[in-house]
Amino acid sequence: MKQPSHARWSSKYETGIRAIDNDHKGLFEDIQFLGEALARGGAVRQIDSAIESLEKYCREHFSREETFMISAHYPETEAHIREHRRMTNRIARLRTLFAENPRQIDGRKVYLYLTDWLATHILGVDMRYIPYMIGDKRGAVRPKDESLRQVTISLPHSESKVVADFVRIIESDHPVAKDLARAIAEFEARLDKEELGDAKALFCR
Repeated sequence: MKQPSHARWSSKYETGIRAIDNDHKGLFEDIQFLGEALARGGAVRQIDSAIESLEKYCREHFSREETFMISAHYPETEAHIREHRRMTNRIARLRTLFAENPRQIDGRKVYLYLTDWLATHILGVDMRYIPYMIGDKRGAVRPKDESLRQVTISLPHSESKVVADFVRIIESDHPVAKDLARAIAEFEARLDKEELGDAKALFCR
């Protein structure tokens, strides 16, 4: 498989923040490993493990990066987090599609998409938070009820209460709980179908 010019780590991707740069190097390596495994028709178990490893690494890196952005009061944090979620969802869908039928996966499309996304994301999105991380710029500190809190997801504090209320309702015996649970399940099924369709267009023959 011929590698695009942006497929490997280089100094142009350096942010100057060691933890972030080390993570980015690791992501390039994981994508490279997956691309090579797909290109040579590696064992199903090996490729599935490579996709799982990439998904796990993405989640760990994104969580670390989001913690830094929240601490630095980076003003574009929420938009950045949405980009992260979109990517981790797509890798999860890739794994689903591979499990359903390994032969439907186009290894070249997967490799080119992942390398292009990572290079574009670092240069076009990540680099914008660097001045806030190193103190050259200062983001506005939000009021407490609008500040971001990181649990397993990152939301304004006011929205985190809504999530907590959802959980409380679903865990209760109130009749509304069943209706809410049903509505959530229907929404998730619709979202899964749409995301799987997007993933097929990106990764399949």
